Amino acid sequence: MSCEMKECFIKVLHPKTMHEQWMSEQFKPGLVSVIMPTYNRADLIEETLDSVWRQTYRPIELLVVDDGSTDCTSKVVKEWSRKYGNKKDFCIRCFYQDNAGPSSARNYGLVESHGEFIQFLDSDDIIHKERMKKVVDLFLSSSCEFIETGFEGFCPECGEGFEKHYGHTITDAVVLLLIGRLGANTLRSTFHRSLVVRTGPWNEAMICFEDYEYVARAIMLSRKNMAIHDILASARRGGGPRLSDRMKTHEGRAFRINCEEVICELIRDRDDISLDAKHTFVSRLYSLGLRSNARGWADLGYRCFVIADSLRIGLDNRTKLKRLICRMGKYGGLVYKNFYGLRNTVLGENDGEQLQHKCTKDYKYIKK
Repeated sequence: MSCEMKECFIKVLHPKTMHEQWMSEQFKPGLVSVIMPTYNRADLIEETLDSVWRQTYRPIELLVVDDGSTDCTSKVVKEWSRKYGNKKDFCIRCFYQDNAGPSSARNYGLVESHGEFIQFLDSDDIIHKERMKKVVDLFLSSSCEFIETGFEGFCPECGEGFEKHYGHTITDAVVLLLIGRLGANTLRSTFHRSLVVRTGPWNEAMICFEDYEYVARAIMLSRKNMAIHDILASARRGGGPRLSDRMKTHEGRAFRINCEEVICELIRDRDDISLDAKHTFVSRLYSLGLRSNARGWADLGYRCFVIADSLRIGLDNRTKLKRLICRMGKYGGLVYKNFYGLRNTVLGENDGEQLQHKCTKDYKYIKK
């Protein structure tokens, strides 16, 4: 697929945004744009705003997009802005839209942004004070377009960090994405503007997994990606729904499969990805189809089967067996569900973990 065809695919996938605009390629050199969608976060957003203000890096523009809040979020932001926002090297700009979801709010922020570097930040999360300094230094020294860092979950009651995820400095992000070992989210990701322009708008039709889809799309389109091992952000963990819960619903699983379909489409123009990585990606898709069939979602299982088959790569005997059982639809789902030993030995559900170990040892899964 040529670059023109690839861009056409992205435009077809996301034909327009709610605002029917897209961001400019022009930017102010060195400026970081922090884009913060928010909805009814009056009790939390000030701590997040403070984490941006405390950054050791300057200049920064902070764009807060209120997605139709019904509490006093807007008032809190305006009061904070009067206190901190009128500085030469730090500005805050506030926008309001009728409730349309976080993807629409992020697209609005992108249209209004001027930064060379883009950081998305949810209004209940925290970025560590050295984050932007470290990522900008790496952008400038490496000429990369995408940087992954470590992040942690933190308990809002005690403030302690846990669930630590470090940046992958050895294995390439594309490989990690394909083998299912990269939790692609905005908190651990920072982007050069050129990549964001090329990636296209957030998919406003997705009501879950939209961050995974967007970051995955950006990684696949990135010309060069890098990672910082350090934990440079913290995600608030509370009682809200988790992605693992959404995967248990038909709608959530459908959106998850949409992400894999986007990745599959963008693999086709990548001649630098090894057959091993592609094979593991296809194997994961058959597994996702098997799990969907086991839940009684034969339509989603078949969709996984079709996407995996579309890459038309050679399969080993174990993956051929997985493909055959996936093709059996609900009957294959019963086989998968009732034969645990088959699932873990014959079908090899830990393929991604094994391939990551190989990648870490010799780093040969992105061709040089």
